[in-house]
Amino acid sequence: MRKLLLVVSLIVCRSAMAQSQNAPIAATWDSVFLATFDAYDRRDWPTLARDADPRALVELKDRELATGRQAVAAMKSQRVVDPRDFQRAIEYFERKTADIERASPETLFVHEVSDRFRGDSYRRPTVVRSIIGRAVDGVSLAHIVFRYRASCPAPPPIEQRERTVVDVLTLRRTGDRWRETLNGGLTQPLWDGMDMINAVQ
Repeated sequence: MRKLLLVVSLIVCRSAMAQSQNAPIAATWDSVFLATFDAYDRRDWPTLARDADPRALVELKDRELATGRQAVAAMKSQRVVDPRDFQRAIEYFERKTADIERASPETLFVHEVSDRFRGDSYRRPTVVRSIIGRAVDGVSLAHIVFRYRASCPAPPPIEQRERTVVDVLTLRRTGDRWRETLNGGLTQPLWDGMDMINAVQ
């Protein structure tokens, strides 16, 4: 969180200069921003995968592979009276890790994010986003700072919840296109199950 606040502060400070010097390209960044969150709001994961930075997709696959392998290694290292206690779990994670290894980064992204968002339709929030600033980072990166205000419906007895957050969407230029790098909250629901539980308490 502290790192994000530092990044936001630096970007906002540099934003006026970046916008005056890069007005035409800033319009391109805005178009990518709008298209990205349009796909996100529609839960159009294939479009997000198609338009994402390839390096970001590979990094996501590497993280998922590492998580699966660590889970298998941790379970195999457990000393238990009956090793069969862990056998089903080990076999599950071994199969999952093998599936991840075989999948293309694009296919894996669609599968993993679809799974994370499964069941969130009843609490899909209404979101209003506004761009606060933009900044260039070297020759191939740009950062868009934005604020979103979200209101989330919930079944009784939970009242409608609201949230205001400042976040950053990073774009990377690959060839002649600017592509989103899967940050800015693109891979997680705005509200998860724990949020809903805490709302009741």
